[in-house]
Amino acid sequence: MPDEDFDVGATTDLNPALLAIRENLKSSQRQTAGVTNRGPENAHIKCKILQSVTDVEVQVGSSDHSTLTFPATQKTFKYRRSESFETMFKYLAKLLCTDLEGVVMTYEGHRVFTGATPESLNIYDEADMEAMTIETYQKIMQEKKRKQLDNVNKARLEEEEVRKNKLEQERLAREEEIERENQNNNVDGSSDVEFVGVTQEHRREFTPPATSNIPNMSSPNRIRLTLRGANRNEEYKIQISKEKKCTVLLNSFLTYFKIDQGRNNSYKLDFDGEKLDLDTAIQDTDLEDEDLISVIKNAT
Repeated sequence: MPDEDFDVGATTDLNPALLAIRENLKSSQRQTAGVTNRGPENAHIKCKILQSVTDVEVQVGSSDHSTLTFPATQKTFKYRRSESFETMFKYLAKLLCTDLEGVVMTYEGHRVFTGATPESLNIYDEADMEAMTIETYQKIMQEKKRKQLDNVNKARLEEEEVRKNKLEQERLAREEEIERENQNNNVDGSSDVEFVGVTQEHRREFTPPATSNIPNMSSPNRIRLTLRGANRNEEYKIQISKEKKCTVLLNSFLTYFKIDQGRNNSYKLDFDGEKLDLDTAIQDTDLEDEDLISVIKNAT
């Protein structure tokens, strides 16, 4: 026996079980229709139309360039939520004196194309959009990129300034520390060790102390020496009593560069290719004023 079509809308008498099935089907169809037709049929699109300005030039990276402004008009369109924006694009193309491909429309900062609909953009009953020519859009994007580059450069400069300030504070702290160390070595009221400054080997920048704090250079009991670490580009300058032992030179260098003095056995002083005995007084060596001494870490 062939199957017969079951019409959910038929009014024939049904037994209670079939009647319940029919009512469930009707209820399901009503719910589906309600989802499909959810929301108003039409949406009001408020479109800000930026007029084309041909004499506006954008130079990416120019710090003195002002924010771009374009003359604009606003129109409101009553649009079916299920209809594509192609009709609106055609209207805008005539208004902006360009072709369909020359129109750019944006919604919430994102570009919209002709195939989109208000419904696909989750527009319920109204929305604010912008329209312009492709040339205007490109200029706006250039300006946006310029601002981003300016912000990045500004952040880099601020970071570099913070880094320089930190290095300067560390340098001053080291100098204060070495000065305190020198004062601890004071025997008869005058310092036997005088920190002179640090010179960048490549930049040759010298940081002298106050003139009044430097002992008389002509004193026969004092000598000015320069110490340089093997892996550093700074030259550490010191003025010291000749009666002091070479170990004072090494400890002064280690203190300035924040190297644990307990590790001084791991380092040696080299002068003209010869190792200086740390327990030997400076006056008993061949060192003379302005000589350069290398601080070398012992091989392990």
